[in-house]
Amino acid sequence: MKNRVKFYGEDKKKDIVLNEFFPRKTVTLAQGEVIKYGQALVYDATTGKYKKYDSSTPGGKLPKTFYVGADEDVDASTEDVKIQVVRASDIDGKLVVGVADTDYAALDNLDKYGINVRFDNIEAK
Repeated sequence: MKNRVKFYGEDKKKDIVLNEFFPRKTVTLAQGEVIKYGQALVYDATTGKYKKYDSSTPGGKLPKTFYVGADEDVDASTEDVKIQVVRASDIDGKLVVGVADTDYAALDNLDKYGINVRFDNIEAK
């Protein structure tokens, strides 16, 4: 009989969420966006949809949340896609996409939404 146990080992996706204080929220990712797990997202108040945060845009919008859905990558290049994002949470800064530990304005804005991005040596258990 063949062994049916599948070993995931190091291939298992790490969760960026260290502590979650409110349940995740389902939102709409705007058409034209392609994101990875842990991507910082901004809210577009004119459309009610989320887009990828770009720290290099001078005077651009600041991030409000992070993508934490089941898929590693989300491709919304042809249509809007529903995704899961975090609300009030402690986030592992080593696993986020789009925000660095020196992006002070972005970190401050995320903190206003209850999202604490930690760049210390804390590990998710």
